[in-house]
This record gives sequence, C-alpha cells and structure tokens, in this order.
Amino acid sequence: MYNYNYMKNTIKKVKVLSLTAVFALSASFMFLPFSVRAATVDSSNPTVAITSPAENAVVSGMSSIVVDTTDAYSSCVVTLFGSNYDVSPLQTDHSGGNLFICGTDMTTTYQSEHGTNLSRVASYLIPASYTGVDKVEFYFDGMLFGTDMTAPYSFNWNTAIFADGIHALAALAYDQAGNTSTYSMVNITIDNTPADEDPVITSIALTPTTSSIYMGDTVQLTAVALDQYGNPLAVQPSFNWLTNDTSIAMVNATGLVTGNTVGSATIVAYTAGSFIGAIATVDVVNSPATPVLTSISLTPATSSINVGDTVQLTAVAKDQYGNPL
Repeated sequence: MYNYNYMKNTIKKVKVLSLTAVFALSASFMFLPFSVRAATVDSSNPTVAITSPAENAVVSGMSSIVVDTTDAYSSCVVTLFGSNYDVSPLQTDHSGGNLFICGTDMTTTYQSEHGTNLSRVASYLIPASYTGVDKVEFYFDGMLFGTDMTAPYSFNWNTAIFADGIHALAALAYDQAGNTSTYSMVNITIDNTPADEDPVITSIALTPTTSSIYMGDTVQLTAVALDQYGNPLAVQPSFNWLTNDTSIAMVNATGLVTGNTVGSATIVAYTAGSFIGAIATVDVVNSPATPVLTSISLTPATSSINVGDTVQLTAVAKDQYGNPL
C-alpha cells in the first residue's frame, strides 16, 4: 500500500542529506592546503656580501675571498613524489598556520588527501632546482677572475701575480632562476714587499782574486763576509784557508800566501759551518838570478876639453840584466 506521507518525509530527508554533503565537500575544499592562488614566479634577487677580506685590508701571498649569500625565495623546500619544490609563497594559510614542514617529504600527507594528481597545484609550485643561489662570480678591478658554484662560496687567489697597490674586489651572485644580486665590493691593498731580514752571511769577497809572485815571495789575501744585501757583515767571522797544492804555494791562517815552486795554485777561504767560500788564483813564477857585476857604463863616453880644463866622468856597475847594482 502506497504511503504518501512516508515517501514525502523520506524525500525531505534525502534533500537535507544532499545539501549537507555539498556543504561538507565545499568546506573540505576551502581548507585544502593547496587552495587556489595566483601562480608564483621567482623574481626575487639573491644577495651577496664579501666578509673577507675586510674593507681596506692589506693582503699578500695566497688570499681568500669569502662571501655570505641569501636567496629569500628558497626559504621552504618540500618533497612531493620524489621531486623538490619551493613552497615558500604558499607556506602560510589564511589563518596564519603553517601548511608545510620545510625540508620534509610531504608526499604521504598530500596523497592521503588528494591522491597522486598534482595538476591542481602544479602552477603554484616552483621546482626547487630553480631556486636558491646558483653561483658567485668574483672580480678583480672589474675583471672576472673566479667563479664558485658550490656553497659556501669563496675563491682562493695568489696576490703575487698582481701589482702592489690599491685594488677593488667585487662579488656577484646568481640564483637558479637567473636573478642577480647587486655587487658587493671592497677595496684592498696588495703588499708583497719582502720584509727586512736580519743580515746573514751569503757570500765572501776575496781580494785579490788573481796575483803573480816570485818563488819565495808572498802575497796577502783578504776575505770579507757579505750579507744577503751585498753589505759587509758588521761582525766578521773567522775564516779557514786552504790551498789545492802545497808544493806550489802555502797559505797560513791569516791568508798570507808564499810561493814555493813554479805553477798555479788555487786558494780557498771559507767560514766554518756555513759552507760558503771564495777562491783566488796565485801564479808562482821563476825568481830572477842573483845579480852580479857584468859591465860598467862610463859617462860621458867621449868628451873634449881645453888645456887646463876638467871633465867629470861617472862609472856605474851593472848586473846581468843591465840594472845598476
């Protein structure tokens, strides 16, 4: 039997349930973590600041340029289905609560609510590979001379290949979306002038470097120790003396050389412990024979005088070499 009142009440209940379901679905959509928003584009510029060397620093030898970098657009990265996304523009919902836990894999959370379809949010996610600082370029007096593509960013350089004086260093950062920072600049002074060092012996000056003496005669050699600047040391060391052939020439502890026989001898002066020395050559030649009277010269050899006048004659005895005795 058809019950009109029963069917009427049933239809009303179905309508109420349907409206309730619609409102429930609408409410659920309103609070989805990935609600409809305008598409985001990474247009923020990274920043870079040179932290070392400091402004007006003096550098020498090997030096390093160290920088700090930031890129505000990469403040929150999450993983969804194996890919990383920058969600910093969507990080906070309308009530101020956090929708994402930065640095975590949120695949399970998303999948439990929305399945595996990312199409509804694809235009609101920026692949993390396009965010963050990508590289830093380093400039010397406006010339690019180094690039670092791995954080933390720095560049090691040899100051010795550049002229001493005041120069400008600069750094420029790029993010992975192609945005660039402003230049960070510092002025530095390169000074590779060697520091003055305490004088040390580096060489010996020996004089005379060559000499010739007769057998039995002597010659005095003098040694002077010089420092790295070519100046005589204020306090001279003691020297040792050697000859390469004692049969030709002997040398004593003060550098006095005596000729023994005809020949050439090498004399060495050196300081004990330093292995620094100098050499001189002494040639010994035959001594002249003992002079003997071999002739007499009489001057004038001829003269003419008047009767009763005089003339003085001078006689000089000479040796075998024609020298006056």
